[in-house]
Amino acid sequence: MSKKNLGIIIDFRQLHNYVSNNKLFLKKFSENFKELIFIDANKMQKGGNSVFWDTEVHAYNETYSITKNRDDFLENLEKLLPLNYKLFEPKNLMEFDEFLKKNTICIITNLDRTFKNFGIFFKLKKNKIKQFIISNKSVQNSTESNSLSKKLTLFFNKRIQQKIYSLLCVINIFNKVEIRFDSNLKIYNWWKKNQKQKKIYFWKKTYYKKLVPINGLAYDESILTNLEISNDYIVMLDANVNHKDDVSVRGLLKKETEDKHYALLNAHLEHLSKIYKKEVIVCIHPQYDLKKTQNYFQNFKVFKHRTREFIYKSFLVVFYDSSSIIDAFLLKKSIISLKPDFDWSGDCTIYNKDFGIVFLDITKEDERKIEEKKLNENLEIAKINYKKFINTYIKPEIDPELDNDELGVEVVVKTIKEC
Repeated sequence: MSKKNLGIIIDFRQLHNYVSNNKLFLKKFSENFKELIFIDANKMQKGGNSVFWDTEVHAYNETYSITKNRDDFLENLEKLLPLNYKLFEPKNLMEFDEFLKKNTICIITNLDRTFKNFGIFFKLKKNKIKQFIISNKSVQNSTESNSLSKKLTLFFNKRIQQKIYSLLCVINIFNKVEIRFDSNLKIYNWWKKNQKQKKIYFWKKTYYKKLVPINGLAYDESILTNLEISNDYIVMLDANVNHKDDVSVRGLLKKETEDKHYALLNAHLEHLSKIYKKEVIVCIHPQYDLKKTQNYFQNFKVFKHRTREFIYKSFLVVFYDSSSIIDAFLLKKSIISLKPDFDWSGDCTIYNKDFGIVFLDITKEDERKIEEKKLNENLEIAKINYKKFINTYIKPEIDPELDNDELGVEVVVKTIKEC
């Protein structure tokens, strides 16, 4: 049987970060599919992401913008991608439609279920293209707010668009996703329960036909890569205080709020560095502004694209909320979760409530400068629940009697090839 083409549809402003984080999967895809075709969604997206606020305004760092720095963008991709890849940048939906007519292809979608992408979903339906979603590397916290006005903004910003998308799948205007691959045991258990229930309301029905549980990317990486493991550093996974989801419901933080936040955070990190006699390394998301972040951490080194490497070399990992924390749990590193001192819509308390992770409010001096002996005791107690976290988000324990060691990437490749 001849190899299929595999398409990955994504806004190219996110492409460099996507490729950097998914090198393992892309290598396997290149070995098993005829061509790996990246499809730019940007020029096909119609309208804003929100009737109130375009959440994409603050979403992207332009370092690797394909429109502003095309040569740099392509040069960096060449270093990361396998040989059999193509970039396709349709100028409009019509050009995308023609491409789908001429190519036999399966599609992995990396798109929000919001109005701006509805034209793309319609073209996929029209051309009977099978879609897949891979969700294998985060805890997937939802965006929430305690403010009524912000809840309403969030609802119209995102939730209502997702519900309309589900309705259009139910009435066959859009195709349902063939398979969602997920490493989150909670979502898998919800889906299994959902399948057994009589669903009266359309929004209770899933927009995917099937959910296949897989081991997470962190597990695959730990098996297939040879990263050095040590206890050399205290690693801070810095949070974007003006993340696009927060800005969409809250607006931009005032500069004085940012300054106060980083002053408290620096004081805490300096305290940890002093008591443990370890160098602090700050790691940031590839889309964050490196120069701006370095200004906030003048006494520490700041890095992009090396987060996993430094977590593997960490003695202690400090964070607010980050998908990268999964590696720290898998490696059984000491972890401190911090309470945000600014208005943040994500729920950073779940690591403490569900898994007993050390949770500090550094606006309080006794927690900002916590005593070493007390902290060590709390960090060791917290590790008791690491297995529970791993079995929930990294290596989902579907059946306690079975130890499933199959790589997630192998399940994905095998399943898509058979579809």
